[in-house]
Amino acid sequence: MKLEIFGVGLKVGPQLEKRIRRKMEKFDKYFDETASCQVKCSKDGQDLRKVEITIYVKKHILRAEKTDEDILTALDSAIAALEGQIRKQKSKLKKRKKDYAYLEDFFQEEADVEAELEPQTETGDLNGATFRFKTFPLSPMNHEEAALQMELMGHDFFLYLDGETGKVNLVYKRRDGNYGVLDPDY
Repeated sequence: MKLEIFGVGLKVGPQLEKRIRRKMEKFDKYFDETASCQVKCSKDGQDLRKVEITIYVKKHILRAEKTDEDILTALDSAIAALEGQIRKQKSKLKKRKKDYAYLEDFFQEEADVEAELEPQTETGDLNGATFRFKTFPLSPMNHEEAALQMELMGHDFFLYLDGETGKVNLVYKRRDGNYGVLDPDY
């Protein structure tokens, strides 16, 4: 797995980088060299440190973000959260093996697929409110694949390109635990 480590408002020294690389090696058993990973270390307020780990696998993204006073504790928590997501999704994929056979390959050592482009992020400010803009490739998929991707990312919604209609749709998690799909008429 390709690994990129960087700091935002925080210097990632050689010792921290070495520790991150060593801890991230455990994900090599799940992904091959076509997957890519970003580890972003930053300050979150005056005394807190934040670690964001994002793994790009084909058209899917796994992500964990943790904050703590100690950067190493935040790193350990983020890695544990990511491992939990992988185990959870691996179980789901085994149950639905035929539907997502192409994804299961990424949870085995012999996987061989292309990594996706990384999303670009920028921030803006309007009347005291901060907006965060992300650019990401829209991949054709059905609503079930979009719901799986949403769960992999740990989000409450996911924007995707419907493979049948070619329209942009949004899948979201409802309060009752089910899913909803917004299909705009344009």
